[in-house]
Formats: sequence, structure tokens, C-alpha cells
Amino acid sequence: MLSTTTRLQGGAKEELLPAFFVLNRYAKRCPQDPCAIHLLGLLCERLDQLEEGARWISRAIVLLEAAYEESEDPLVERQFTIAHANLARLKLGLGDHTTALESFETVLGLLPEEGTDNDAEVKILRVQVLFETGLAQFKLGDLQSAMTAFQSALNSSGEDHLLRAHVTVLLAQCMWAIGTEEFKESAKALLLDR
Repeated sequence: MLSTTTRLQGGAKEELLPAFFVLNRYAKRCPQDPCAIHLLGLLCERLDQLEEGARWISRAIVLLEAAYEESEDPLVERQFTIAHANLARLKLGLGDHTTALESFETVLGLLPEEGTDNDAEVKILRVQVLFETGLAQFKLGDLQSAMTAFQSALNSSGEDHLLRAHVTVLLAQCMWAIGTEEFKESAKALLLDR
């Protein structure tokens, strides 16, 4: 949930290929269907085709933005927000950390204020985006901003023990990756306190 895409083994990839081919054909025949195009982008991600997935999801974002401007439907806005979160994750996986940060900021700007919405999906999305923002900042060498984003993700997880555990483990991995003895000790302490 909070990591970039889990790599599929060869057999699992083969199981997704028929869905990919059918959805790819459908998306080419119905290029104005943002849901199908977004789903195709996600399938590309699962098949380790991150650049192609990013192209499809970018196309879905354009379609969703146009649909929202026309209708101002909150469901379309939610789909737009999720598509941006997925695009940011793909950009992060592609090493385009600056573009990923821009999309993460868009998502955070579209989410309701923390504490004003009890929607579990919004909470998970916020935690995911905050954590991945921290990853992008970490990769860009901005360790202070990264640690602030990680802490915000941890705080946003609230009393959700599973979500908090995911963030804690990933935060400890990042702290360990910094490599200093101080951060390694902090990572150990974080995991032991858990």
C-alpha cells in the first residue's frame, strides 16, 4: 500500500497480459474514457512499464480535469486526485522526483483538511502522499524536509495501527539509508518503540 509498486513474478505478469491487451484495445477505441485509461496506466505499472503507465495516467488526468471543469462533480474531483497520486508514484519510480513532488503537492491541495473528513480512503491517501513526498525529498537530498514529511505521515496515520506500522517501518528504512550512526540508532529506537 505505501510502497511503490510490488514487483510481480513472471507468472503473475503473464496473468495480467490478457487484461492489458483487452484494456489497451478498448482505450484506443474509446480514448475519452478516463477510468479505462487510468486503469490501463495502473496495469502498465504492474507490468513494470512505468513510462507507458505515466503517459496513460497523464492522459486520464487531462480528461478528468476537463470533466470536472464541466460538471464540478465531487466524484470526478476524487478520481482526479487519485490519478495525480498514482502519476506522482510513477514519476517517483522513474526517478523524476521534482515532477513527483509537484503532483504530490497537487494531491495534498485537493484533499480535505485533516480532521474534517472521516473518510478512510482520504486518510490512507494522505498518509501515502505525505510519505512518498518524504521519499522524493529524500532522493533530492533535502533530508530535513523529508523527515518533516515522514513525521507528518506518521502523525496523520493516527490510531490506525496497521497504517502506522507501515509508515514506521518505511521511515526506519529511510533513516537507516541515511547511513549516519545517529540515524541508524534512531531507526532502531523507532522500530523497538513500535
